[in-house]
Amino acid sequence: MPVTFTPAYTSNATVTGSQLLFDGTYLIGLKAASTYTELSRKNTQRSEIEVAEQVSKAYYGVLVNSERMELLTQNLVRLDTLLSQTSTMFETGVAEKLDVDRLSVQRNNLLVEQQKTKRLMTISENLLKFQMGLNQAQPVLLVDELAAVEIDMSQLYPKDFDYANRIEFSILETQRDLAGFQVQADKAGYLPKLFLNARYGYNAASNEFRDITRTSNYLEYGFVGVQLQLPIFDGLRKHYLIQQSKLALENTKLGFETLRQSIDLELAQASTELTNALDVLNARKENMVLAEEIARVAKIKFQEGVGTNLEVVSAETDLREAQTNYYSAMYDALIAKVNLARATGTLLTK
Repeated sequence: MPVTFTPAYTSNATVTGSQLLFDGTYLIGLKAASTYTELSRKNTQRSEIEVAEQVSKAYYGVLVNSERMELLTQNLVRLDTLLSQTSTMFETGVAEKLDVDRLSVQRNNLLVEQQKTKRLMTISENLLKFQMGLNQAQPVLLVDELAAVEIDMSQLYPKDFDYANRIEFSILETQRDLAGFQVQADKAGYLPKLFLNARYGYNAASNEFRDITRTSNYLEYGFVGVQLQLPIFDGLRKHYLIQQSKLALENTKLGFETLRQSIDLELAQASTELTNALDVLNARKENMVLAEEIARVAKIKFQEGVGTNLEVVSAETDLREAQTNYYSAMYDALIAKVNLARATGTLLTK
């Protein structure tokens, strides 16, 4: 005779819970969480330093072009005055038409240079707005003057330099700590895991569907227990993971010496570049002052009739060249200043 042992209808309502009581890797992960947060903060600071470096260089580019634009305007005013005086002298028969033509050519060249500088000014402003994350259509106004920019010579070859000032060194320290946590986590894989488990519920069974709809037919049950997981053998997987994490930790430690040498080289190069740039800047400044004096004397001699117009044109050409060289040297010195501040880790503080 066939016999049925399973009721036709069953119902079950269950609540299950599990709580981790002990896991070595989890505890180490909690310790490493704050270190990961610190690493993210330092990476953000490194990005800020990189942005500050690019913005500073673009900012100085705008300052230099602005100063040069103003100087070209002054040169054009002075040349217009000289051209007007020479034209008057030509009308009175004191000067020749060749003198007027030479000054006209000089003025045309100066106008072209002024237009080129104006376009460079626009490009440098757009670059500054791009580095600052501003809309290209938004106008910017620089309130600083180039003469107010100071170069701190105390940064050259600092005797009390601390490698911790460099964000790269600080990031490497955090990466070393994280590598140490990874070794501990891999070793903790040999430790057992302990869980607390609990279940509570009701069930009912009947051959009649109406019987399982009655709460009086439900039976209550539940249990509380612990579960212990013991790692026995995993094919030496954890062993090789530990060896790999130890090797990563050693590589991180060896990276400190390489980073120190790299920072020393970068600091020496930045200091040398700034020293050379300042020497060039001082020489170019003296040349510009001399060229201004030569142009002034040549103009006076021409007006007094003891000099030639060719001397005036030649002096003006030399003056513009000296001015161009000076502002080029000024920009190089400012860029070298930013590079040195970056090398010493004081860019954000400056």
